[in-house]
Amino acid sequence: GEKAVFYQDRIHRLTQTSNFLAFLRIHGVRYWQRKHLLVWGNQEDLGNSILPDNIYYHLLFNDSVVLNASNLSEKELNRCSDILKKIKFDYIRGYSQGIFILAKHINDNKIKIKKQKLVISTATQLSNEMKIEIKKAFSCDIVDFYGSREVGSIGYYESNESLKIFHNMNYVEVENIENSSIGELIITNLSNKGMPLIRYKIGDIGIISNNEKQLPFYISKLNGRVADVFHTIDNKKIDGTFLTTILNEFDGINQFQIIQEKIDLIKIRFVSNINVNQLIFDKISFKFSKIFGDECELIFVKEKYIPPSKSGKFLYVICKIDNK
Repeated sequence: GEKAVFYQDRIHRLTQTSNFLAFLRIHGVRYWQRKHLLVWGNQEDLGNSILPDNIYYHLLFNDSVVLNASNLSEKELNRCSDILKKIKFDYIRGYSQGIFILAKHINDNKIKIKKQKLVISTATQLSNEMKIEIKKAFSCDIVDFYGSREVGSIGYYESNESLKIFHNMNYVEVENIENSSIGELIITNLSNKGMPLIRYKIGDIGIISNNEKQLPFYISKLNGRVADVFHTIDNKKIDGTFLTTILNEFDGINQFQIIQEKIDLIKIRFVSNINVNQLIFDKISFKFSKIFGDECELIFVKEKYIPPSKSGKFLYVICKIDNK
């Protein structure tokens, strides 16, 4: 919800890739096993938002099938379920809410798919309800992966429910709140010399385990961000994480919060130190209308400051209608 631009050098990107390959190896996936289902939402990564075109492109170049988090309609979920009936992927990776929506669709419709190997969830934390649905649908292990676009891989949950930090990439500290063990996570990135991030406040809160002087470091509790699922009039479900990628495209908006007040009303609170051009509002409205339909009203509210919630987390997407 708070905009910034980050530069990353080639060594950092290579380190990020090798770290992810090592992570996959820990969970039994070799580097040549690239056949995966990607439930994603960032248009910079995906390109075309239509599933059939993406199937062709990704199978041709990197053996992946993409389900776009911005288009989780009944038709697309059924199409993806049909693929899962035929293919056992090396792994399934994506936004936690998007994977959860797909899993719930499979379970609610009693669709029998192939038993999968591994599910890797990212972007927002998995709740117990989400883990149960995903486990039931895919019949495999689930790993909650913690990272961000600006610093890359941070860590992942092991079986003991502690989060293991990739200490070769990041040094993680906690800035205590009111002398308690819980505090705001502060990250120093160790691999990006192009634009070093030193004691960077990522916006999450947690607890570092007592053995923090020993490698590898662990976070014993992480109160990460939670993203709601949004709804459209024609009964599509939209992963709230995806919506933030739309706002990131526009200069002049420094911080934002997207709130679905009603099925046909979305409010965008934003902070800006300039007068935002009407053309920007028109472009944002156009992109949202393509997702939610022309019937959905979009209102913009300029704020001086958007505070975090009482828990200390900043909620960048909020749905006020029934998410069930």
